[in-house]
Amino acid sequence: MLENFINILYYSILLPIEKGFKVFVWSNEFYFTFIVLFLVSIPITIIRSYQVLNKEKTKYYGVLEIFVWLFRLLQYVLIVFIGNDIPLRDLPSKHEWNNIFQSLHHINSRQLIWDLVGYGIIFGIYNLLLYTVIRKKWTSTLYKKVFNRSSNLDSFHLAIILGIKNLFLIPVSVIYLLTILKII
Repeated sequence: MLENFINILYYSILLPIEKGFKVFVWSNEFYFTFIVLFLVSIPITIIRSYQVLNKEKTKYYGVLEIFVWLFRLLQYVLIVFIGNDIPLRDLPSKHEWNNIFQSLHHINSRQLIWDLVGYGIIFGIYNLLLYTVIRKKWTSTLYKKVFNRSSNLDSFHLAIILGIKNLFLIPVSVIYLLTILKII
């Protein structure tokens, strides 16, 4: 009975976390190895933070959203092409895209479920740590020192959180997903 419990615990929680952590570390190494991926995140982060800080005053929200998604699309394409060591000049090649997505046919659905469990646990912990470390009290103190006023504190806190997510968490999580889907 105890042995079954230990096996269930190991295979359902500990193994996905261990494997997930290895993929997480590799995803971070990949992201920070290719500076262009980080540089493409900067406009996304700036636009998202601006949207949060100026949500009532933003006239061209839709245009900003289009720019965010164009930069994200560029980033994701760069991730796929860099991850597969394919030159960007082959971007319009239907043959290259077929080769990239061919690996989807070789995914073991059972393994994918455990990989997604690991993904959920790892990035759940990442989000929890992010919200734990970046406290409202800290951001309100920073806001008051930088802007010398105390209005808009909640928006500033959210902008900081979303800025970090858009700069680090989202690109790394996409690299992680593309890795477990065997696209890169």
